[in-house]
Amino acid sequence: MYSTEDTTQELKEIISCQEDKICKLNKKLEEFDSVVSERNKLREIFKQFEKSHEDSMNAHKKAFCELSATCDEQTKKLKECSNSEYQWELKCGKLEDANNCMYREIKILKCNESKLQSQLAETEVTLKCVQKELCQTKMSSDNVDKTEKTQIITSTSNADIDVVKPQAPQQELEKLNKNEIEPVQIEEDKNLTLYNQPEQGTSLNCELSYDKLPPDCWDRNQVKYFTDEYNWLYIHNKKLGCKICKKANLNLIKIQGMHVSKEWCDGNITAVGDDISKQQTSLRKKISKHKNTQVHLKIERMIDQSMLEVIPNHLQNLSTINNALTEKIFRTAYFIAKNQRPYTDMPKLVDLHVNNGLEMGRILQTDKACSNIIDHISSEMRKKICKDIVDNGRKLCIIVDESTTISNKTMLVICLRSAIAHEEDIITFFFDIIELQNTSASTIYAAIIDDLSKYGINHEYLKKNLVGFVSDGASNMLGRVSGVGVKLQNVYPNIILWHCCNHRLELAVSDTLKEVHGTNHFQSFIEKLYVLYHQSPKNRNELSLCTASLEQKLLNIGKIFTIRWVASSEKTLKAVFNNYTSLYKHFFNASNDSQRESKEKAKYTGLKNILTSVEFVNNLGIMYDALSELADLSLQLQNRNISLSVANNYIERTIRVFDSMSEHYGPKTEEVVDACSKLMFKDVPLTNNRSVPKINSGQFFKSLANNMRSRLFTFQASHSATSGNIFKEKYDELLKDLDVLNEQNWPDKHDIQYGDKNVRRLAKIFQVDETSTIRGFREFKDTQKLSLIHSLRPLIVAINTVAISSSECERSFSSMNNTVTWKRNTLTPNHISSLLLIQCVGPPTNSFIPSSFVKSWILSGKRDAEENCCPKRTKLEDKKKHTYDKLWNYLNK
Repeated sequence: MYSTEDTTQELKEIISCQEDKICKLNKKLEEFDSVVSERNKLREIFKQFEKSHEDSMNAHKKAFCELSATCDEQTKKLKECSNSEYQWELKCGKLEDANNCMYREIKILKCNESKLQSQLAETEVTLKCVQKELCQTKMSSDNVDKTEKTQIITSTSNADIDVVKPQAPQQELEKLNKNEIEPVQIEEDKNLTLYNQPEQGTSLNCELSYDKLPPDCWDRNQVKYFTDEYNWLYIHNKKLGCKICKKANLNLIKIQGMHVSKEWCDGNITAVGDDISKQQTSLRKKISKHKNTQVHLKIERMIDQSMLEVIPNHLQNLSTINNALTEKIFRTAYFIAKNQRPYTDMPKLVDLHVNNGLEMGRILQTDKACSNIIDHISSEMRKKICKDIVDNGRKLCIIVDESTTISNKTMLVICLRSAIAHEEDIITFFFDIIELQNTSASTIYAAIIDDLSKYGINHEYLKKNLVGFVSDGASNMLGRVSGVGVKLQNVYPNIILWHCCNHRLELAVSDTLKEVHGTNHFQSFIEKLYVLYHQSPKNRNELSLCTASLEQKLLNIGKIFTIRWVASSEKTLKAVFNNYTSLYKHFFNASNDSQRESKEKAKYTGLKNILTSVEFVNNLGIMYDALSELADLSLQLQNRNISLSVANNYIERTIRVFDSMSEHYGPKTEEVVDACSKLMFKDVPLTNNRSVPKINSGQFFKSLANNMRSRLFTFQASHSATSGNIFKEKYDELLKDLDVLNEQNWPDKHDIQYGDKNVRRLAKIFQVDETSTIRGFREFKDTQKLSLIHSLRPLIVAINTVAISSSECERSFSSMNNTVTWKRNTLTPNHISSLLLIQCVGPPTNSFIPSSFVKSWILSGKRDAEENCCPKRTKLEDKKKHTYDKLWNYLNK
């Protein structure tokens, strides 16, 4: 048992412990109080900070608003400055052009001044020579008999030859300056004439020269006789020479025992003798002897042969075997270009022809020769086309588009629309493709003009005959401020700028897809089908088996409403519509396949639920009807021969169809609506699925019609309102003028001047003769037979020359993509252009006649296939040994 003392002791210890704890708690309380006080201080500081932060934020917002307002003002000022800068740049450009013109004129005036000064100096020298000669004549006349005095050579327009008595030098000069004495023209060569006929207003003393005087022993009659009898004779410094021997190529007549007289070449033949009679006899003998020399006769024969063009005729009349061999080579190269084969096929095809027993010549059998031949053929084709266009004054429309090659080169395709070979045969064709350094409007404009002028279609021709420019809606092409079209219109004001109708049709469809609810879901489902069957050969094979079991034809499922035109989307919907049962069977089998994973089975179940929904089938019928009409219109607009008025009729008719479909069902829509009411489509049960949005057919077709009106009934597509739209107003005015040329649009009773104003406006736009056009139009109103009125044809041809689509450029790009593959990505732009021209424009291989191209090839200095002065192509395969040689020898037994 514990005693009282022990208990007291324990209590004391407990009390002391509690006291210690109380002290510690007091200390903690003090610390807590200090922490609380500090926290309160921090709270106050934080509140102050929040208040200051709020104040600063308000200040910042206020400052930001002020700054935004200032920026807006500055932006407006910058826009005004840029506009004014643009105006000043235009003015500066005009001033620079004027300055350049003035500079050129000043330069020409300076050149003329220097020429006049040089002529004045020459005149002074000539005058001194004349004075000196007259003085010498005066001095010599004192020592001879008066009956044998020198006769001055005179030639007046309507006077006989007179013997002129010796006169004082000053009197002789005055007579010459008064045109009373005129020197005789000996022959036509400027440098080898005695005297040239004076130009009007030119003093004769400028022409008379001591270097051109005849021998002293000849009078004028003798000069005339000898120069007429021997047209090769020329007179120089009172000496004679032979001009054909002087101009002859001595390398061509180097024959043993024959040489050209240096005296006759240099004009140093002089008279010998004491008196005039002996001098005249010596000159006659020298002339007669020279004309009968072998060298002189040979040179005369060479000149006569050159006049007969013996060498060109010889080249044109090459041996039949040489022409035939070269034509075979040209046909082979043409086949390679036409069928998009590589140049390296040339030696292989030549070897094949040789193995088949054909003679292919010695050379022009390499890939390099193949590329040169293809470039030559395409160049000659372009020259022929441009020559026909320019010589016949054909109206011209330029169509351009830009794209990139597989090697990321920016290329510009230039297509032309014009009448070729026949006045009324208007076609659209590929012309050239060129590489662009950048895609700015100025670069494209310069590239187009330079490329056309290279083949003879220059500024003067375009000013009279360019009627249209067609492109897509890119800002660098048809921008309203500085596009290529605007630059062309500044130079050629009457041209029509046209935005491709096929591109505008795609824009109208895109606008409808954005406006109508449910189209995006339908598009995404079709794209899922595309991914499902194009990324998995297994799924493709399974669908093929399902189609075969149902005895159906499997069609290709692609994408819809992509960068391709709507005609491709129509093919996809046709495939889905026709293979609907096969798709359902495949989805059903895949969703119940025990070998597939649950995730994959769930995917096919979801696809099946969408496919068999009433909403999807309804959307499928609506889209099928719409895309069938749009695809048909798109293909019609892509026609190479379609004209503006015909295209407008097609567009108006399609819009009326869509207006009708907005109230009355189309054929496919009617079919699916009937199937949905029975919940059975192509023997497939249907169910309602609210998760699939349903397209309102009335809204969809009405939106299509409205968007086509806003996009297509104008020169350039835009969303601007109809009122105040300058492109819409110009388009309506042009169509109104064109309607006058259709007799179906005429009123029953019309005045004789009905439509004359419209036709005059068209004649001004298309730059045809207004008088004859009006006369032809009045005849047309009387006879109503357009084909019999020739004076109205130029206007009709010019109107039909305007292209309405850039589809030919798209065809050219397709050919380019088939040619410039990843294996042929090093082709130069010139080679690409040559290949595309033959592929797109050239005749079929079996219709290609290479004779004219072979002729131009040889006349340009190129070698024919039978040329012997060069090494023959060696076959590297014959020198190499192959591991299969023995096997091949055994197989050939």
